[in-house]
Parts: sequence; structure tokens; C-alpha cells
Amino acid sequence: VGHSQAMEPRALIIAADLGHLWAGAVWAGGIIGLLMVLILACHRGAREATDIARIVARFSRLAAWSVLTLVGTGVIMAVIILDDLTSLFTSTWGWSLLTKIALLLPVLGVAAYNRFRLLPVLGDHADPQSRWSILVRTLVAEAVLVGMIITATGFLTNLEPRSADSGATPTGSAAPVEFSGHSQGMQVTGE
Repeated sequence: VGHSQAMEPRALIIAADLGHLWAGAVWAGGIIGLLMVLILACHRGAREATDIARIVARFSRLAAWSVLTLVGTGVIMAVIILDDLTSLFTSTWGWSLLTKIALLLPVLGVAAYNRFRLLPVLGDHADPQSRWSILVRTLVAEAVLVGMIITATGFLTNLEPRSADSGATPTGSAAPVEFSGHSQGMQVTGE
């Protein structure tokens, strides 16, 4: 529901929305699942370090595809929803989208650090407990930031994307105003 049902071309935005939701669920759920596996491994002494390293590497590849899907589908939806580039800076919806993007940048930085710097050297640690503790800490940071992105998305989906916030106060005397609108198969009229 929401923007997916009100924008055209409807099939494209619904497909992008579903892809965005799927990719976000894979990434966020994968981080939580990986944290659970790593925390258990830390408590057990990480005897199966080779298996865990493979799990982390496989999730890292899947997460990379999820991020690419998130970015691609997000761009598609933003292009369809926004009237023009200036509404990105003149509406609450646009500023909320920019906030979501700003939160995404450090998440991508943490994820890149995990994948390219931390993962290759995990096997070099002599102490099994410390072997995974750094990864657990960075994954917790990534999970917190992803949670913040999900919260920002909740605000974003409840905002009207096509209304600019002018901030101007109306002048003159108050008079009745008639309005009507049509969306999602409903007609609303009022005064």
C-alpha cells in the first residue's frame, strides 16, 4: 500500500518496492543471524572457526548483492516518486530520504571494512575468543545503523512525497476551502 499503489507506472514501482523490501530483509536478517552464530562461537571457543569463516564469507557475498539491489531499487523508486530533483531538498519526504541515505553511508563503510579488511585476517588471531570479538562488535554497529535506517524508512513511507513544505502562513480571513482527491480506488471530497 502507500506510495507503491499511488505512483505510475504501478508495476515498476511495485516490483522495485518488493525488491527493496526483499533485499533489506536479507541484509538485516542476515546480520542478526550472523551475530547469533558468532556469539555462540565465541562462547564455545570457536572450535569450528573454518566453518564460521565460510559462513561469514558467504553472507558477505550475499550482503553485497543485497546492497546493490537496495541501491538500484531505491533509485528507481526515488525517480518515480520525486517530481524533480529540487523536491529532494524542498519537501519533508526528500529530507527524510536524504537522512536515510546519510545513514546508509556509514553502514556501507562498516560492511566494507568487515568484508575487505577484517574477514581476510580473521584466521591470523591466535586467541579463538578475540578472533571473532572484533567482527561481533562491527556487526553490532552495523545492526544498530541498519535499525536506524529501518526507522527512517518507517517515517519516509508515512510522508506525502509530492507536497512541498513552503513554511508560509496563509494571509487573509479564513474561508471554507473545498478539496477532493482520488487515490488507490477511493474518492475523497470535503470542505
